[in-house]
Amino acid sequence: MKKTNKREKLPSLTKEYLPQIISLAKQNDCQVLFVQFPSQSSWNWAKYNTVKDIAQEYQISYLDFNVSQYNTGFSWLTDSRDGGNHLNYYGAQKMTKYIGEYLKEYYTLEDDRHNPEYQDYEEIYKKYQQNFMK
Repeated sequence: MKKTNKREKLPSLTKEYLPQIISLAKQNDCQVLFVQFPSQSSWNWAKYNTVKDIAQEYQISYLDFNVSQYNTGFSWLTDSRDGGNHLNYYGAQKMTKYIGEYLKEYYTLEDDRHNPEYQDYEEIYKKYQQNFMK
């Protein structure tokens, strides 16, 4: 990404609904986090500046993996499946691990892994492992 001071214009629907979504989240004591995953082909510095401005205006945390790798070990050579627009399995693992650790450190989340109401998630995860983690 080439640095610039420019800002990308928000799409009209985003401009209309984003403040409403943020307001609704705050009314319901929900914390908001903006995240932009690595993308060489669909992200640029002007978009980053716009999102950063919104994050600052609403006091929302913002992680942009195009601006910083946050010591994830991410590599465009090994962690993208199409040369820069989508993460592959390894890139997704790195991003998911970092986001999980970030949420655990900065957000109040309950651990429901042993809650019987969420037992289906554990079974779904086991099926996922059987089918995709060979």
